[in-house]
Amino acid sequence: MKYFISFLISSFLFVSFNPQVSAQLAPWTAGRLDRSFGTDGILAIPNSGGSVAGGETLFLPDGSVLSVNTYLNDVPSSIKVLKLTPAGLPDTSFGNEGHVAISFSHDSNASGIIQLPDGKILVAGTVWSGSLQRRNDWVVIRLNPNGSVDQTFGEKGVFRKDFSEQEGEISDDIAGGLLLEAGGKIVASGMSNRLVTDQLYSTSATLIRLTPEGTIDPTFGNSGVSRIQIGTNRVNVRYGLRGGRLYRTPNGSYMVGVHAERERSPGTYVPQAFLLRFEQGGSIDKTFGKAGILDLAPSSSSEFADLVFDPAGRIIVSIYLRISRYMPDGQLDTVFGNGGHYFSPSGNFYYFDLEIASNGKILATGSEAIALLPSGLRTGGHFFRLNTDGTPDLRFGRGGYTSLSSEEYDVSFVASGIRDGRISTLVFQSENHFGFFGLARHHFAK
Repeated sequence: MKYFISFLISSFLFVSFNPQVSAQLAPWTAGRLDRSFGTDGILAIPNSGGSVAGGETLFLPDGSVLSVNTYLNDVPSSIKVLKLTPAGLPDTSFGNEGHVAISFSHDSNASGIIQLPDGKILVAGTVWSGSLQRRNDWVVIRLNPNGSVDQTFGEKGVFRKDFSEQEGEISDDIAGGLLLEAGGKIVASGMSNRLVTDQLYSTSATLIRLTPEGTIDPTFGNSGVSRIQIGTNRVNVRYGLRGGRLYRTPNGSYMVGVHAERERSPGTYVPQAFLLRFEQGGSIDKTFGKAGILDLAPSSSSEFADLVFDPAGRIIVSIYLRISRYMPDGQLDTVFGNGGHYFSPSGNFYYFDLEIASNGKILATGSEAIALLPSGLRTGGHFFRLNTDGTPDLRFGRGGYTSLSSEEYDVSFVASGIRDGRISTLVFQSENHFGFFGLARHHFAK
């Protein structure tokens, strides 16, 4: 299950794939576009235009793709699910020509998606309540395999959660990711924010567990909810629309990547990324990090992007300007890269997504500010491959990376998946936040 996040994504939507863009790629093997796919390796996805903020993308084992996103052009904003066939075409058996729109009476934002063994689909998101008192709530929606809402789940297909603890309390809650447990129970992650002053929320990393029918499972955590305070967030400040990412560790526990804010100096706040590990019953695992919490960048600002586990159970984490490796207990693995970290060569690279191959090599997608042109600062889509020791794999692309750029539009690789010796990447290219998705396919080559 692979992820992409909303920070910067609304700047990276696909307007038109220009053949001149792909022609900039030199004829290497590993990382080279598979020109037998689409047009010179890129396939534009029909009917995906608009102003979009990212949610999550899955590259499924059969080669098909599921992606959930927030469509900001809709009034109110809506959650939309896209399904592509293994050939990269909209799946016409799903929704309306491969697209499903999920709308509420107020603005909604997408954050997570998983496919169930029976083909049904769970979608996580956040919906404004319409009240300044309650503000945002979490939602989980279940779709049938054909994209219709499964009315047997929750209340008419929707589970909704407000985390206010008492009457009159102001809460602002942001949903994150989803996981499926054996037996069909569902774990969802996110942030719950409780107003403590007129300017600040107290922010908690939060897990809930649902029954297969879409009701709270009271045997998990405290009456179905587990909350650990991690810091604060200012009122009306957002570093993206996701409330954290959720992962299953090799031993079956849960790991949450999230961020809050800290006050660097009086009145100056910066984002701060954390990892938390929870036991299967919902309790925080105090053997990890510091009492269950790992501060990923204690001396600098940071936002969490993604993580993967290597075959030894070590945790490879991307924040926006670096990739790091940690031991299973949360200690930094200093033999990786440079003292435990791989830093982008330019210092301008923003990582979005990580994937680990069967040979242990690490793929990282994202974007980089590449030039200040007359039309403004442009971003190019970059795709790195690292060796298992955290050094660039010089056999991949040009010096360890491949790129896609344009003088006219912003480009970004935001998610990836490996299947049958090919790497599929979801690509955005944008101008003024409007555009289309595109799917690219690359040679992997060990």
